[in-house]
Amino acid sequence: MDSYLFNNNPETRQMLEKIIELLATQEENNRKLAFQILQGGVATNDSFVALWQKIIGLINLESQYIHELLEHNLPTLVKDNENLDLYAKSLDQVSKVYFLISTWKYVDLRRNRLSTLPNDFKKLRDLDRLDLSENLFYHFPKSILACQSLTSLDIQLNLMQTLPSQIDKLSNLQKINASNNFLHNIPASIGNLSYLDTLYLNNNRLPKIPASIGKLKSLQYLDLSYNYLTEIPEEIFELTQLHTLNLSSNYIKKIPEDIHKLRHLEFLYLHNNALQTLPESVWQLPEIRDISVYDNPITHLSPDIQLPLYLDYINFGKTCLPRSFFEQMMANNPSKSIYYYEPY
Repeated sequence: MDSYLFNNNPETRQMLEKIIELLATQEENNRKLAFQILQGGVATNDSFVALWQKIIGLINLESQYIHELLEHNLPTLVKDNENLDLYAKSLDQVSKVYFLISTWKYVDLRRNRLSTLPNDFKKLRDLDRLDLSENLFYHFPKSILACQSLTSLDIQLNLMQTLPSQIDKLSNLQKINASNNFLHNIPASIGNLSYLDTLYLNNNRLPKIPASIGKLKSLQYLDLSYNYLTEIPEEIFELTQLHTLNLSSNYIKKIPEDIHKLRHLEFLYLHNNALQTLPESVWQLPEIRDISVYDNPITHLSPDIQLPLYLDYINFGKTCLPRSFFEQMMANNPSKSIYYYEPY
């Protein structure tokens, strides 16, 4: 068969669109015809990258014939494309064909049925963002640890019980979302991720947090809600860049006085815990805007406190404080929004 050199002209574009149409049908004869056309040549013009990507997305990658075809064409077809989008493709595994290209910057594998990644994944040395959320990973794929350019890792809504002790090999990470798993411990090595600014560990089974978390000096957002925490490690108060701290829906009985050290904290969520009081140092947070302490058995606070300047809203709903407390607090702070309702 003669080789086609696809140029940027209407006839060629029409041919490519016809191939897409054929691939999208279920008739075996049409699919075979489309593959024969594909085998005839390679698109060398970068303007056709999007069309070729669409074609690749329609191909049944289980066929060895298709594997061989793509192995010949794929590197040229998508040489300037940085994003691999395999969102919601009902994949049980990821074909090694995709890793013939090692320059992907963003790989989206959300909402599939994956439990492993191919060993070839470690070739993605330039990978910047990886999304593995909503899959069936029981174990953290170790091949990811070779992707040392990674800055964002999303593994939420899986079945993982631990993170690897070598997580600090991903030394450029800025964001980790490991929420909604079954994590029961966090390795101390997480403290070595000096660029980490966002950490979601909510909705897991964590009874404690390693002291090394205090080394995350760039951390600005920390969500530890819906775990099994009974106390707050003192080291959290070394996170002086933190602006959001969510400790809600745990079993915490006491907030340490050192909380005032979080001088950039704006949002503090402590609701649904076992708190009976709050330290006065909470009201010394200079940039705090929102505090939520509802659903705690708080029985005593001083009503004479002056709320911080920037505090816009505080939620005392479902505590055990008497009405007189709120009346006096609101009289002392007439410009503040203080929410409460009758105690149990």
